[in-house]
Amino acid sequence: MNGQKIWTSYANYSDWIFCLVRTKADGPKHDGISFLLIDMDTPGVSTAPIKLISGNSPFCQTFFSDVRVPAGNLVGKENGGWTIAKRLLQHERSMISGMGGGSVGGPSGTLQAIARTYVGEENGRIADPVLRDRVTQANLDRVCFGLTLRRSADAARAGKGPGP
Repeated sequence: MNGQKIWTSYANYSDWIFCLVRTKADGPKHDGISFLLIDMDTPGVSTAPIKLISGNSPFCQTFFSDVRVPAGNLVGKENGGWTIAKRLLQHERSMISGMGGGSVGGPSGTLQAIARTYVGEENGRIADPVLRDRVTQANLDRVCFGLTLRRSADAARAGKGPGP
């Protein structure tokens, strides 16, 4: 295997990495991808941290130069990696949203209540008009994201895959 992967969180500290690799050149592009698990100690695997303006970063580039991956490290079927990747993204998105039991932490309560705690209230509204607009936009985004998740769940229940 030859190539590179960018924005890999903590690759320089990792023992293993998963990669989506092109294993079939003809046909629909998503059908020619396989999902591989790769030991970071494999000859030909190297990493380089990506420094941000702060001088630090959790991100790396990972390089693969003539890397040999055992057949047993193929996850799922050859050329079926895109299906696995979609499920991983679906899981990740549900965890980030908090719908999967994940949490962003911080003070508890609604965003409006938290904003009122920190900046105060005037005439029953968040005192800072800019923050009030930002809270409103965040609530609209949350509702839209929730509707997308519901569409995805409805599509999955109907046997139509993971949905949007």
